[in-house]
Amino acid sequence: MDGGSGWEDITSTVGTNAFILAGTSVNVVDGEATTQQLPGVGYTFQAGKVIVSTDPLTTDNVAGLGETEYEWAIQPTVNILPNKTYFFRLDPANVDSLPMPSLTTAAILPVSFANFSVSPDDKRVKLQWTTATEQNNDHFVIERSTNGNTNWQLVTTVKGSGSTTQSHTYTVHDNTPLNGKNFYRIKQYDADGNWKESEIKIAYNAGIKQLVNCIPKSCKRKISILH
Repeated sequence: MDGGSGWEDITSTVGTNAFILAGTSVNVVDGEATTQQLPGVGYTFQAGKVIVSTDPLTTDNVAGLGETEYEWAIQPTVNILPNKTYFFRLDPANVDSLPMPSLTTAAILPVSFANFSVSPDDKRVKLQWTTATEQNNDHFVIERSTNGNTNWQLVTTVKGSGSTTQSHTYTVHDNTPLNGKNFYRIKQYDADGNWKESEIKIAYNAGIKQLVNCIPKSCKRKISILH
């Protein structure tokens, strides 16, 4: 429940839900037996199950004077909202009343940059970055400066992926880098106009150098090389 709009079952289907069963996990497998993690009430512990993708659960019985624990592996979907408190509970028809854990999301769910790199690529500079998640992401603006502090100039813009929990990699090129040091940054804009900056990266362009071949009593210019 997102703080008052009603309860929704967490299943393996996204729909309009803010959370979904993870489906897979590198740490556990679906149906794996649980070990006791919570303080008991003095009864004999009986292993439950780890739920990663099973929907719905089968009926399991706990022996008399026994207690058990279930664990769910869930993850957010693109429908999760900023500045919301979500409460979680078990179906009250099947269990006694228990305290409800909660999760409060940040006021703004930004784009999460996994990495940002720049590197020479023939006569160009290659810029590449990866987002781990995106929320309400409209576009990126790539800018270049000669000193990393002022005179930022537009290189290009790139359309964002909106809202997604999937990793995305973006690649662009600066086709006309300046001679010497080139400082780059990314400004990410939400659909509502809010923006944030990435860290600054540097690429060095050696520019054009002329090779001169000197012979006795004269010098003759040779070819120009960009490197």
